Amino acid sequence: MYLITIFSNLYVLGNPDTKRLVENYNQLTRQLFYGLLKSYPRQTFVLSALAFYNTLAQFSLYSKGQTLKAIKDALGTKNTTEMKRILKIVNKRTFGHDLHLPLRYATKIYADDKYKFCSAFKNSFSKYFIGQTGNADFDNPTKAARTINAWVNRQEIGQAGNKNLVNATKIKKDKGFVIVNSFEFELDFDTGFNPRQVKVINVYSNERKIINTPALVGTGIVKYAYLEKYKAQFISITLNGGAFTFFVALPDKVDGLPEMLQKIKRSNVSEEAFAAQEFRCVNISLPLQRAATQADLTKILKSVKNLDIVFDKDRAKFSGVTKKCEAGAIEGVFSEVYLVGKMIEDDNLDAMKKSHVAKSICANKDKITIEINRPYAFSILNNLVGVDTPSLLFSGVYYQNDIVNHNF
Repeated sequence: MYLITIFSNLYVLGNPDTKRLVENYNQLTRQLFYGLLKSYPRQTFVLSALAFYNTLAQFSLYSKGQTLKAIKDALGTKNTTEMKRILKIVNKRTFGHDLHLPLRYATKIYADDKYKFCSAFKNSFSKYFIGQTGNADFDNPTKAARTINAWVNRQEIGQAGNKNLVNATKIKKDKGFVIVNSFEFELDFDTGFNPRQVKVINVYSNERKIINTPALVGTGIVKYAYLEKYKAQFISITLNGGAFTFFVALPDKVDGLPEMLQKIKRSNVSEEAFAAQEFRCVNISLPLQRAATQADLTKILKSVKNLDIVFDKDRAKFSGVTKKCEAGAIEGVFSEVYLVGKMIEDDNLDAMKKSHVAKSICANKDKITIEINRPYAFSILNNLVGVDTPSLLFSGVYYQNDIVNHNF
């Protein structure tokens, strides 16, 4: 795993506040993950908590009393000034235009047309948390939903998804803020991976169903561990020159994913897996999958300890969010994520073979074979943060389908 760091900012990113922010963010991601898993078993989905985490950080600057305390507890910080500095750097490193990474991200907070956002609120959301604000006619839910969905579609994200992220039934007259976010990420396996070809392989959707799926097949240098207690392999493959890591938890059995996830839920599997992993040369087949997920995360987030207060109009105490300073709460949180494996053309395949050395330095006797040909759990780890604790950019499960869309 490679860490890309900006040395002038290490004094910010290496401090205890950064570690707490990352750990609490990862915990929020896991809570969303298991919330969706419980509601939609044996379905493909991919999610990220980053947009809501950024939005919570923004609201912490404009809240008070028990509301502020609940948000700080969720974020894992006691110091909002330090939090702004850290997240500004993290967001710039992850989404900065100069990075040229295959990652697109957009988030926006909507309020009723009657309630215009304060300039300070808009400016801080943009400056520190790369977010936007907007207004829609909540008195006309159909029109409001059309306005919000039009913005989502202009981001050109979620190309395979249902274009209606927000349903009109989710918009309530004289209610609070609606938060929407969209992500698109391309899995570019360009480090330590020497593909021989792109070919169709047989992948199990379950014990009885096999789906023919395009896959990248070749030799790679990965970090690998087999943990007996989980009956699973754990594989880390670098992406985008080491900027990210594709972390796979692959159960032994075709139908072993639910059991494995229950074991993982009760233990700190990431630390165990990372400690056990070693660099290995592998013959690997990796599906070039796509997953498109649209989700209403409101119910799950309301169930997170103490966070219900920000969704309760009678209890939420925000100040300076809108110009009239009327009472407000978060009414809904909607997320769209589109994850796609990079399709490699024949002419680019030759270039990749020449630019990677896995095949030449891996002796045949040292190779192991990994076939990712059955349901698995995965995460995209963000190495750009520059801290010891890996940050979960995306998490999800994969039950093999070519393109899977869910409008939760």
